[in-house]
Amino acid sequence: MKLPFTRKIRLRIFWICLALGLAIGGGVFYYLVTEEFDDTKNIKASFSTEAHTLINEFDSNDSLANVRYRDQIIDVRGRVTELETADSSANLKIVDSIGGSYLIFDFQQQDAFAVKSLQTGDSVLLRASCSGSIFSRLLNTRSIQFKRTSLIQKF
Repeated sequence: MKLPFTRKIRLRIFWICLALGLAIGGGVFYYLVTEEFDDTKNIKASFSTEAHTLINEFDSNDSLANVRYRDQIIDVRGRVTELETADSSANLKIVDSIGGSYLIFDFQQQDAFAVKSLQTGDSVLLRASCSGSIFSRLLNTRSIQFKRTSLIQKF
């Protein structure tokens, strides 16, 4: 049986398809890397909750909580447990003292400087986009990640 295309034509089609796939993949990658979001401070929150209540929801039913909160803007009230600051970024952690599970907030660049004025033990209201949770069997704790966080109020 003879193939309808010669080897030279098949090779040319392969290289064209490869170049087209790389161009499309590169375009998608560029879009994802350069995607910009509105300032979280200016977006209305879909949910408002206390930190310990949110941790309990994820601990009791992780799947349901991920469906409900993932990629949603949430206002969270809690007490700062840990702070990690660098030049232009900041992370804030609120830990549940009973179970060890925690919320971790990654701040937007424009809000990272406001976080540097916070101290462990301060009560805060944060607005952020929930990324979901991960359970560590090694540590037997759950971490709930937030991105694009804004400090709304310090109590």
